Amino acid sequence: MVRNIARAHGVPVPLVATKDSPLIIKTIAYFRNGVHCDPGNVQKGVTDALFYQEDGIRIVKGKAKVVGKKGDDKYTGGAFPPPRYDPDNPRVIVIIKPYAG
Repeated sequence: MVRNIARAHGVPVPLVATKDSPLIIKTIAYFRNGVHCDPGNVQKGVTDALFYQEDGIRIVKGKAKVVGKKGDDKYTGGAFPPPRYDPDNPRVIVIIKPYAG
């Protein structure tokens, strides 16, 4: 879902960050209520999804499966504020910017 939404907003997936072109990824998680995961895990999941490199679709045990490998996100930084709450519209806002050191 992360990758599809990113593509729909013009983000090239998988993302590429290099030593000379690092990226900052900020996530702002709005949860339904106080029962939720760590906002840092949301950040890592989004980052992993954006850098994941799909190899294609393979048949594994009779089922189609997207296969690939984790991309290289070691040249990324980011932030995530404390959790926020919106019971009517839980969501995650993702902001991607070049790092301007």
